[in-house]
Amino acid sequence: MVKEGLLDTNIFFNIWRKEIDPNTKKELWRGSKELIDKISQGRVRAFLCIVSLMEIAVVIRKAGEELKKPEREIEEELSDRLDEINRIPNLGILLPTSIDLAIAWSYLYEKKLTPFDSIILSSASALQIPIITRDNKLKEKARGVVEFYEPEEFLSDTGK
Repeated sequence: MVKEGLLDTNIFFNIWRKEIDPNTKKELWRGSKELIDKISQGRVRAFLCIVSLMEIAVVIRKAGEELKKPEREIEEELSDRLDEINRIPNLGILLPTSIDLAIAWSYLYEKKLTPFDSIILSSASALQIPIITRDNKLKEKARGVVEFYEPEEFLSDTGK
């Protein structure tokens, strides 16, 4: 049986920014890249919530504005990144249901999550699949709702 998981946005930013943990010097982007490769090969089935695409747009636009990039350059980067995601085989785009959104509201309020995190949490819970993330705040606040894995943990038994 192929493992399934819901990806958080930080998996993509790990890769795009070639992120390295400043304390351990671990190359975070490598595990995230390996995960995307396994998804592309069909060895892992993954989902990305539509609101995660929105979050990616918000982050790219905000970073571009802070760096005073021209709007055209920011929008080109955003378009390139979204196209890159859309070309990943075996990555399904998940549309939350009205029930997911109602449950997300309770997570936003009770667990003090962002709107983005509350929606991916409710979506993962509805599908009964884990969230693959490096977001320790999300993991802590949402403990007990779904399982959480970092990319390396998730891949540990998928036959690297």
